[in-house]
Amino acid sequence: MKAIDTASVIDKSIAAAFRNDGIEAVFGYLGPWSKCLTPARLQILRDAGYFIGFFFEDDPTYAKYFSLSQGQADANVAIRHAEALGVPHGTGICYTVDYDAQTGDIPSICAYLAGVKHATTGKYRVGLYAKASILQALRDEVDYLIEPSAWANGAQVTGVAAYQNSVSVARHGISVDIDDVYEPSILWTPPNKGGNALTALKIQINGQPQEDGIQVQVGNDYVTYVPLTVFIKNGIPVEQVGDKYIAHGVTYTAETNAALEPFLPWTALGVGVIPKKIADGWNFVIPIDVPASSSSSVPSIINGQEVVDVIEGTVNPSDGKFYFPAKLNGVAVDVVLDTGALRLEVTEQVGQDANLPNDGPAYLGGVGGSGQAGYSSTGTLGVGTKTFPNTPIYVVGSVFNLLGSTFLNDNGLDLLLSYSTNKAYFLKRN
Repeated sequence: MKAIDTASVIDKSIAAAFRNDGIEAVFGYLGPWSKCLTPARLQILRDAGYFIGFFFEDDPTYAKYFSLSQGQADANVAIRHAEALGVPHGTGICYTVDYDAQTGDIPSICAYLAGVKHATTGKYRVGLYAKASILQALRDEVDYLIEPSAWANGAQVTGVAAYQNSVSVARHGISVDIDDVYEPSILWTPPNKGGNALTALKIQINGQPQEDGIQVQVGNDYVTYVPLTVFIKNGIPVEQVGDKYIAHGVTYTAETNAALEPFLPWTALGVGVIPKKIADGWNFVIPIDVPASSSSSVPSIINGQEVVDVIEGTVNPSDGKFYFPAKLNGVAVDVVLDTGALRLEVTEQVGQDANLPNDGPAYLGGVGGSGQAGYSSTGTLGVGTKTFPNTPIYVVGSVFNLLGSTFLNDNGLDLLLSYSTNKAYFLKRN
């Protein structure tokens, strides 16, 4: 991947020009100085579709700069500015040794990195930019390396995340360095590749992989949060619009899956989600409590979203399905919400005729399949106190997805299932 790093301001026209040159990533600086990224500068890069990398550099140009306390101080500044810009945890922040450091400087640089890691507390990946001999000596002290061509004397380190091969190049009216990126996971992924991205392919709860759907812990309760999570996993493109994410309903293909599977925006799981690394996966925790099933009270707010309706049913945590009664065309039906396939399975009750093909099951929504195999006339689905008119009922092989259907998307709703309360909460989408 071709990238540039620069302390210059990149406006919209310059951003477009570098994209036309084939540049896919931009490294910028974190901090309070004029060379650093601001929210407006960052948004221009995000809107242009760049991967974004981050350096922190105050004055690391002499040996006495480096110490344990300086590392802690620098990391605190870097993290404060990264979080203020909305940079997702897990992204890389690279700290620089911007001079021809010597072997005798290694102990103080090592202490500096220890201070950085202590202050970072795992929030961000810690990178090191330095000459080849320093990178070789300290590679085990950091998460990744970025090597400059300066001071190399022909040496080049293997396994670096990026290599800066040209410096102070004048292009499109600004001065840039030209880089090759070999490890894109250190970068903030652009919105058209998944937004606030997490390159974790295996999601785990208490060490157990979750293959169908993504589960999160709410208090002591495990829930499956429907919006967006499985869409990413199943190759459904997600677009970031402001601080929201929109999933676009398309047919699942292996090609789109391969392109999008590594990127999971944890912000899609709800407001205040805390991603916690466990083993080689992640556990997502939302620090709220859902009322116990014995309580008649219903929260007005869950995960920062307004509760607009609640329906009673039966939630099966083993298969991620929610069973509840409903009506279609005014006729009682049995409904199963399959969160793995993101569809509603509708079956006619004995002696009832809801105009379903072969008495059901028929499906609303769904991801995957070989195409639309047929459908009944549209009807009005009643769930709890909500009705969803003109709801298409697709048969096996639907290319429609639940979020993109009339059922949720057109009504501006998200859906949260609670295993402990046996309730489904319809939440107003923020």
